[in-house]
Amino acid sequence: METPLVKLVLDYVTAIGTAGAFVVATVIFFTSTRAAKLDRRQAQAVLVDAWIKSAEKNTSTNKHRVIFEVSNHSDQAIRQLFIEIYSNDGPPLMPYVKAVVPPTVRGEYAAFQTSDIDTPVALRTLDADVIRGIYKLNFTFVDTGGRKWTRNFQGKLVETTNKKPNKWTGARLAAFIRDKLRRGTSSA
Repeated sequence: METPLVKLVLDYVTAIGTAGAFVVATVIFFTSTRAAKLDRRQAQAVLVDAWIKSAEKNTSTNKHRVIFEVSNHSDQAIRQLFIEIYSNDGPPLMPYVKAVVPPTVRGEYAAFQTSDIDTPVALRTLDADVIRGIYKLNFTFVDTGGRKWTRNFQGKLVETTNKKPNKWTGARLAAFIRDKLRRGTSSA
């Protein structure tokens, strides 16, 4: 036989359990919705990659030429491809820009090469096999949704945001509201 106190405690525990289950379900829903939205945003970007295929040494000029490949295995072109090629221990040596990179079939890649790079003196005497390991690349591009993406030489993909500051902040918002209130009271 339940006493009124036991019934009250059981009702209280049941209510807390129900509220807790609701909170957990809500968190799971919003987390999965956010993950699905991120997957949709990245759908094209994850199918784009670039890497250095080889590097050659021009013995007559002591300069290097870097050959790299770009794959766009999505079904849409990417735009504003900007590739920075640099050596292990220095700033970018040469940017490479391509306005449009059309889709490539799986297993096929668009091959590009830099013009001759004026190499540091320490790199001029290296073998071709060693040269290939010296150069790295980072690149950015814009997908069909207008989102800008960056992928570094380690393969990490990051959406780059170029958000403009909200014009309705601070003093400007206060002046706008003040102006609207003045107009509203003077016309009455």
